[in-house]
Amino acid sequence: MSSLLAVLTGVLVGSLVNVFVNFEGRYKPLIKWYFTLYYQNARSIFTTAGLGLIFYIVYTKYGTGFCSLSYMILTAILFAASIKDIQNRIIPNKLIVLGLILGVILNCLFFSFGRIADSLTTFVLAGGILLSISFVSKGGLGIGDAKLIACTGMLLGAQKTISVMIISFLASALFGVFSVLFKKLNRKSAMAFAPFVLFGVVLTIITG
Repeated sequence: MSSLLAVLTGVLVGSLVNVFVNFEGRYKPLIKWYFTLYYQNARSIFTTAGLGLIFYIVYTKYGTGFCSLSYMILTAILFAASIKDIQNRIIPNKLIVLGLILGVILNCLFFSFGRIADSLTTFVLAGGILLSISFVSKGGLGIGDAKLIACTGMLLGAQKTISVMIISFLASALFGVFSVLFKKLNRKSAMAFAPFVLFGVVLTIITG
């Protein structure tokens, strides 16, 4: 895979993400509807360009293999989850199922059964920790967020998932504090957590 192919793959995946998050279940003239996404929605341009850039960084930094593919799959899922979380405060279960299935397939292709078991254990533990926090906080952290972290654990493994969790919580806490200080939010405002998980993963990609 060349750098150009990595970028083009990211752009293609970004386009598919845009179709997923914007499709409303009503059939329209496909080509016209697709280009309208970019004409009327700057977010669609950001998603496509962002995934193209991330795929390029992943390829140039990690080459090909399990690490690169897991990062690429996870960032695509997180882009879609972030948009849905911002729009509706909902993370679709189909994204979590997709991440789990692709995570199992990647582990089967690259690793032994023991490594697959470790990934599944991380999936359960990471999701369980966040699920416990969700119940303790009485909805302060959504169940969908717990499932998203579990998906991250399946694809990245324990060590990187811990880093992502720490970065995500710190970033969301700082954002919340500044939003309250500048009166953009109040203390009871709901806040989408998926974008902070995406931020944590991207920062982990960059810092390696």
